[in-house]
Amino acid sequence: MNYFMFVYTFNITSNTWITYILFTSIFYYLIFKSKLFNHHYLSIVIILLAGLIIDLVQNNFVKDLKNNIIGFIFSFVRVILLSLVYAIMKYTMERKSYLLMK
Repeated sequence: MNYFMFVYTFNITSNTWITYILFTSIFYYLIFKSKLFNHHYLSIVIILLAGLIIDLVQNNFVKDLKNNIIGFIFSFVRVILLSLVYAIMKYTMERKSYLLMK
């Protein structure tokens, strides 16, 4: 499904990948109960703001919403699913290694 969404969202110019950091940290918190430090929050905010400013200056959001709104939505869904899959993969690896150590 990820590859289908990647091909369908290939021509999206907005920086939707910047939300990957946000969603990954949310899923890691929900699955692993790992908390972030203040400098982690600061760096996430800086990266999100920089990406949003670049998109607003270049009018990427307006172009994508006018030309391909479904692709824009698929791009966000793809980033959310990808970050969830990576969190689940890490959980599986840690769980398997824990069971092997016993």
